[in-house]
Amino acid sequence: MRINRLDLLRYGKFTDKSVTLPKSDKDFHLIVGPNEAGKSTLRNAILDLLFGIETRSRYNFLHAHADMRLGAAIEQGDTALDFIRTKARSKTLQNVTGGALPDGALIPFLGQVDRDFFDQMFGLNHERLVQGGQDILNASNDIGQILFQAAAGVGSLGQVRDQFEAEASSLWAKRKSGDREYYAAAAELEQAEAALKAATVRTKDWQEASSSVHQIGEELEKARQFYRQLEQDRIRLERIRRTAPMLNTLKELEDRQAELGAVVTLPQDASECLTRAERDIAIATQSAQSLEDQRTEIARKIAELHPDASMLGRSADIEALFALRQELRSVDTDIAKREGEVQLLWQEVQECVRQLNWPQEDEEAISKRLPGTLLKSTLGKLIRRHEALVQALGTSVETRHQREEELKTLDLQIEALPQTAVPVALHDALSAARALGDVVTQEKQLDAQIDRLQRDLESANRALSPWNHDPVALQALNPPSQDEITALIKRRNDLEAKETLAAQRVTEHQADMDALKLEISQYQAAHQPVTLADVQQVRGDRDETWKSIKSGGIALQEGASGYERQVAQSDELSDQRHDKAQAETEFQLKLDQLERLRLQLTEQTARHQQSTESLLKFDQAWVEQISAMGLGGMPLLKVNSWNASRDKVLAAAVALAEALSAQGSLLERASQASTTLADVLQSMHAKTETLKLSGLILLADDWVKSATRYQERREALLEQKIGAQSSMADLISRQERAQAAVRDWQVDFQKNLALAHLPESTPVEVAQDALDLIDRMHGQLQKIRDIRVNRIGAMRLALKDFDQQAQALSETLAPDLASESAGQLALALSQRLKEAQSSSQELNRLTIELTDVSSKLFSANEQIASAQASLKPLLQLSTTADFENLRVAISNSDRLRTITSQIELTLNQLTSVGDGLPRDVLESELDATDVGLISVVLTDLQQQIDDVVDKQNAYSGALNAANTILAKIAGQADAAKAEAQRQEALARMTNAVDRFIKVHTAAKLLRWSIERFRESKQGPMLSRASDIFMALTQGAFCKLSVDYESDPLKLSGQRVSGELVEIEGMSEGTRDQLYLALRLAALELHLQKTIALPFIADDLFINYDDGRAKAGLQALAQLSESTQVIFLTHHEHLVPVAQSVFGDGLNVVNLG
Repeated sequence: MRINRLDLLRYGKFTDKSVTLPKSDKDFHLIVGPNEAGKSTLRNAILDLLFGIETRSRYNFLHAHADMRLGAAIEQGDTALDFIRTKARSKTLQNVTGGALPDGALIPFLGQVDRDFFDQMFGLNHERLVQGGQDILNASNDIGQILFQAAAGVGSLGQVRDQFEAEASSLWAKRKSGDREYYAAAAELEQAEAALKAATVRTKDWQEASSSVHQIGEELEKARQFYRQLEQDRIRLERIRRTAPMLNTLKELEDRQAELGAVVTLPQDASECLTRAERDIAIATQSAQSLEDQRTEIARKIAELHPDASMLGRSADIEALFALRQELRSVDTDIAKREGEVQLLWQEVQECVRQLNWPQEDEEAISKRLPGTLLKSTLGKLIRRHEALVQALGTSVETRHQREEELKTLDLQIEALPQTAVPVALHDALSAARALGDVVTQEKQLDAQIDRLQRDLESANRALSPWNHDPVALQALNPPSQDEITALIKRRNDLEAKETLAAQRVTEHQADMDALKLEISQYQAAHQPVTLADVQQVRGDRDETWKSIKSGGIALQEGASGYERQVAQSDELSDQRHDKAQAETEFQLKLDQLERLRLQLTEQTARHQQSTESLLKFDQAWVEQISAMGLGGMPLLKVNSWNASRDKVLAAAVALAEALSAQGSLLERASQASTTLADVLQSMHAKTETLKLSGLILLADDWVKSATRYQERREALLEQKIGAQSSMADLISRQERAQAAVRDWQVDFQKNLALAHLPESTPVEVAQDALDLIDRMHGQLQKIRDIRVNRIGAMRLALKDFDQQAQALSETLAPDLASESAGQLALALSQRLKEAQSSSQELNRLTIELTDVSSKLFSANEQIASAQASLKPLLQLSTTADFENLRVAISNSDRLRTITSQIELTLNQLTSVGDGLPRDVLESELDATDVGLISVVLTDLQQQIDDVVDKQNAYSGALNAANTILAKIAGQADAAKAEAQRQEALARMTNAVDRFIKVHTAAKLLRWSIERFRESKQGPMLSRASDIFMALTQGAFCKLSVDYESDPLKLSGQRVSGELVEIEGMSEGTRDQLYLALRLAALELHLQKTIALPFIADDLFINYDDGRAKAGLQALAQLSESTQVIFLTHHEHLVPVAQSVFGDGLNVVNLG
């Protein structure tokens, strides 16, 4: 999903602000603005747009909550939506026409993403970037926690997990402790049960105290009933005292209303309407009289005006004649000036004739002698061509001479060069040797690499101990997969947990049995109870002795004394059992409880044995399974780390084999290239005995360069010589053509001089001056002709036309002026025209004024009629025909309205203070009461109320004392309190168990989630994060490295030199870059399996210089190929940096 347009219609400081975000290959948009320009507002607006405006939004400082509006155009694939988001409890989505959209209209664009997830995963600002770097440091290099925090966009997961585990330990653990919530509640339960048993009830005392409480309670209730009766009487009298004045006032108003009799009810504004109408009639009547006088005066003035219509009809002709007179005032003077100009021009022509040595002739003859335009053009071209021809001839002669000297020099240089040639075999051998590159450096690098790989292999092998094998054997092994091991570990943990729980329950039951046995022993020593079994045992012994005496088995003399003792003992035990029946009952209960505990212990012991056997069977199965793989004795928890170490050994073995193969191949190719190159150089008589491959390459390179340089020089000189020889013939031909052109020009020049009446021997420079004089003469003669025809002739023609127009107007309009000159005629006619126009304008003004006055007079009459008509309904209602009677009717209507209003007000007040009782009830109360005695009665009632209150207080004190005595002698309160404490202890134990299960499970799940995320995402996420981190640090770090030997695994940055830098050793800015790299990598992985949403970055590069900022923008550029990126900043200097990354087509939005 992407946002094509964001509309901040009424949100924060914005009103009708639209931000366009056009789509491009790199969907990146830079939004720039100073502080307080609204960048944070825009970021929050995107959240509110997609997920709803928050209930208590803080962006209502310009627009009220109910008026807040946002809009946008979004798209997802081929689906698009243009919508508006409003601030409301429901139905907040609308289309552009205002129609309601369903609440789930954005689900196709957002999927199941909620507000918090979008803000965490697709939003990042500077504060969270810095906090993320700090959280990475606080994670103590636990790579699982670091990756999980970066991917989820949340921090302090380690602290949360530790808090869960600490809280679980404070609630319950295997070891019993008074500090743990569960055991503290259990102790309180035991105390409450003991207190409950000790609580007893003494019946007689309790009955007496209870009877006393009941008797005092009845007396208190009688006092309260009497108090309520007195209070009701007081309230009634107070109500009568409040309502009496209002009832009297109401009666007076109704009497006044009756005195008015039948009154016509007129509108409330009737008086105002009458006054306004009378005022309007008076004003309109006075205005009508004044307007009538004005109309009469204007009509008189119109009758006195008579403008000349004939003059007005020819006004355009007269004005044109007068304007022409003004133009021709100086014509005679201008004609004289133009004739003087003609004389001066003719003198200049005669001066030019003299300089050309031509005879002095008239104007026409000189005009004929002047050469024509074609001849002048031909002479001009010949003069301009002369210099070019002479220059071309000189150039051709000089170029020919230089080329002959150049050929001589080239011959000498070619003869001085030595004869050399480079064998093809040398070229091939040198190319082959160079293709190997820097062999020495490569050998050193391979040696270092092999040494490092050997150390890595040995280190990895040590990590496998004692289950280490050679790489071939390791490759052949097929240990369980990580998922299988995880399932086995989970199963064993479950079995171990069951065994531990069973053992704990056996221990607890055994401890309970031992405590109960001790308690029985102590009880038996203290109370010496006699059980039925004891009595039966003694009686049995007695009966057996008697049987033996009867049967003769024992002589009577011998057995009599023993038998009597047994009879006495049996009777004594029977008496003791009867006397200690209660103790015996308690004792028997304890014995029964001991038997139950013994049975439960047997059951728990069996369960514990079963759990132990299941765990032993599982462990034995694991031993057999791992022994069958050749890894006997390996613990289950060690398998995953051993598998990781095995993968490292196999990878190190493969890398070592590849390095050794590359080293052997390099040495073999270097030896072959050295031998071939030495053989070729020795064939050219070069000394190569002590040289290695690099020296042989330098020697061969020098040889080839020298030979190549000589050969290239020879070829260049020969090429120059050939070119010079081929151009000689052309140079000779060019010189001959130049000489012929000069001769032809001379002939044409002399011929055209003769045609122009100039001597044939005239030099080129003089001929040009002669042409200039001829051009000047042409110009002066043309000016003379123009002045005579266009200036002087035109002015004389205008004077003639002016006279004719003046005479024509005089004959028509003013025959009395026919003898005057044309100028005088024009002046006189213009004056008469002005007089006629003035009279006509005054006539028009008066006519318009008369129309206006007539209109106002009509309006005044209309106002009079309208005012009279407005009073007609009032006259009809009041059934009168004159204004005086109408005024009396209006006064009566207003008095009636005032009285009615006062009655309504009094009734409302009466309802308010009369406790909601109707008027007739209140009047009845008033009639049945002597108002003068109300104060006395109220005083007496108040005294009775005070006495009753004192009795109530006395009874209440006695009742509290009786209740206290009852509580002291009764066991119910203690028993209830003990039972409440017992229930509270049980609730605490239940809460402790529930909370322990929640936090213990949460800690386990969080630890498992972090580890699971590391196992599944560590590879691809770290690979991508390494590339981004290298770009962000501008190559200072080349990749991210994981230390698999540490527990937990540790994350480090590897420099180009190979040095590993742990997170604690990184600077604060580098940790920020690491967190950004992990966040971007996690986001890219997330986008591969879900809907792409816009990523909002807010001033991430505040502390970055331009270089690091550019690296950060390049990382965001890669992200913008997968999803839309909106970058907010207040740094203007980032604009050119971003344009260098995205080009001039970057979309920059300026909020300033």
